[in-house]
Amino acid sequence: MTAMRSLWSATAAPGPSFQQLAGDVRAEVAIIGAGYTGLAAALYLGCAGRDAVVLEAVEVGDRASGLNGGQVIPGVKHDPDALEEIFGPVAGPRLVDTVASGPDVVFELIRKYEIACAATRTGWIQPATSGAALEAIAARVEQWRRRGADVELLSAPRQPD
Repeated sequence: MTAMRSLWSATAAPGPSFQQLAGDVRAEVAIIGAGYTGLAAALYLGCAGRDAVVLEAVEVGDRASGLNGGQVIPGVKHDPDALEEIFGPVAGPRLVDTVASGPDVVFELIRKYEIACAATRTGWIQPATSGAALEAIAARVEQWRRRGADVELLSAPRQPD
């Protein structure tokens, strides 16, 4: 069986080569996975003077970070109202704020560290493929609007070419 290659892995410049872990490694923090989140966590911890080690089973950015098509969007599995219901009145809004600011953090890291990745911010469209999907998207738009997000629900004639 041939391993799946992402567009990113097929077109990105080669990254650094790392040796397989041999022996014991001690650190204050162990980060599992060298994708966007793991590497950003390691960067922030290192800048804060913490001792962290990143463990990756395959290659840097090989799985979810490399297979996602390069999208940087403010969303997770659940919509804001559901997150607040699941995590409560204190942690819920904090999580929603974290989700909303995620793309800003990513683009700031790209700017600060001059990461050569052709990043552009052009918006995001989530198409509805059924009436039920349109209802869910409309509810999501309303939830983000209540929180001050600049989002809109496009009708078919208003969609960009």
